[in-house]
Amino acid sequence: MKVCPLFSGSSGNATLVASGSTRVLVDCGVSCSALQRELAKVDVELRDVDAILITHAHDDHVKGLNVVAKRCDAPVYASIGTWTELQSRGKAESVAKKNARIFHSLDASPLVLGDLQAKYFSTPHDADDSVGYVLEDDHSSFGFATDLGRVTPAVRKALLQCDVVLLEANYDEKMLECGPYPYPLKQRIRSPYGHLSNVDSGKFAATLVESGVGQLFLGHLSAHNNTIELAYKTVAKELTQAGVNPKSDCAIYMTRRMEASRTLEF
Repeated sequence: MKVCPLFSGSSGNATLVASGSTRVLVDCGVSCSALQRELAKVDVELRDVDAILITHAHDDHVKGLNVVAKRCDAPVYASIGTWTELQSRGKAESVAKKNARIFHSLDASPLVLGDLQAKYFSTPHDADDSVGYVLEDDHSSFGFATDLGRVTPAVRKALLQCDVVLLEANYDEKMLECGPYPYPLKQRIRSPYGHLSNVDSGKFAATLVESGVGQLFLGHLSAHNNTIELAYKTVAKELTQAGVNPKSDCAIYMTRRMEASRTLEF
């Protein structure tokens, strides 16, 4: 399996997952031209994409969906609540009827995507029917969990023992408190249906590593309430305090906001 976060942050999100002849996008929150540019860096064309998985209907995850759907004749998968919101906001107008794949977030049936299969799980976020995904092939598994205000039992169960996980580390608590955001927005971000702080991300990362997760991407960093250095330092500190060596027991990779991060093959 190969994984490459193409974009990660409040300005847009898209991640490429590939196995065998199958290529899947998780989210489509950037312009079609930007997506094509970064896909080209990993030798993938838009027409090569076999499926698009949507986590939820916020703009930074679906902004480019309409244009991409016109140029990429691939199935688009979304939960019932997410699909309803996409339709009401005109974000899925270009998705052909034959390509709409709607699932119930409480259904345990995996999605079969060529050489991959995807399992989905509910995530606590202020978007209707928000989900995360675990993608698997015959040899390995990749878990994707951003935009969650807390780690629920469902999130924990889904991600334990994955080989690689992309986990949100959205904000530094002090930066958020002292930053320019209005108070209601600060409350939204740190609510149980907002985003995961660096500290909470680090605590959960320790649990993941102890379960067998060997490599972690830290993603969806806030442009205003976090830095790459702070996120890494805080997560590494939480790992160390839990008895996990962040250099020998696991590998931590930081995602990039506006361009492709490293590609992992595992």
